[in-house]
Amino acid sequence: LVPPLIEKVSNAKVAVRKAASQALSSHISSTRHLPGLLDQLLRLGVRSPDWRHRQAALLFLSLPNATLAAAAADAELRPPLREVVAAAVGALSEPNTAVSSSAA
Repeated sequence: LVPPLIEKVSNAKVAVRKAASQALSSHISSTRHLPGLLDQLLRLGVRSPDWRHRQAALLFLSLPNATLAAAAADAELRPPLREVVAAAVGALSEPNTAVSSSAA
């Protein structure tokens, strides 16, 4: 479920991107496997070889998300969240300005 959603978040059509972002947000709020989902978001989005996927994943992560905000209080979720934050900070120095500006 998650890999196609991550790919669709970078779709050229605004309606597809919006629907994918909403579906991914819903999945994040209802999953019992948030660490695995964060790992997929990192691997397939933020660390993707495709700059469009990197840009879209960073934009998605910049959206307000109560589940991710609450996850910071959970000791089990802190390590994967640290990886997400480290990847986002690392993207600030990305040579592709579309990606680095999305990380800001």
